[in-house]
Amino acid sequence: MEQKNKKILMILIITLAILAFIFATIFAINKNKVKDASKTNQSSGKNLNDDEEDPTPKISEEKKAQVAAIRNIKGKITKIEVNSIEVIPTEGEKLTLKVPQKGANFSSLTKREDGAFMVKEIGLFDIPKNKEVDIQYNSTTNEVMLVSVK
Repeated sequence: MEQKNKKILMILIITLAILAFIFATIFAINKNKVKDASKTNQSSGKNLNDDEEDPTPKISEEKKAQVAAIRNIKGKITKIEVNSIEVIPTEGEKLTLKVPQKGANFSSLTKREDGAFMVKEIGLFDIPKNKEVDIQYNSTTNEVMLVSVK
């Protein structure tokens, strides 16, 4: 009986040793695969999974051109009409900008009683003349996007 128990114990130990060897080999192989993949990821600049899409949004050439056309100037408004405003920039010559039917914003920076500043939306004809303004406009269409009175 004792002989039989020793044989079973020996078979159990050999089986555990073989399983440990197999698991260690599998672990080492997977670890090397991850290292190799991370090295190629760093060198190529790609994600580990080539099937995934790049999470950064793609910007078309048209959108890039639109963004590049946006200009910011500081100056004083000398003339306001329904369809246009006339601006004298602090640097440069007089500029006449179109006012679109929709999409233009006009605001004024005011100080509250508690000393905090507040941005207040105003109308086109509420813009004071000969007061310092910041203007954002599209230089290709010469349309006003934002007028902010200081």
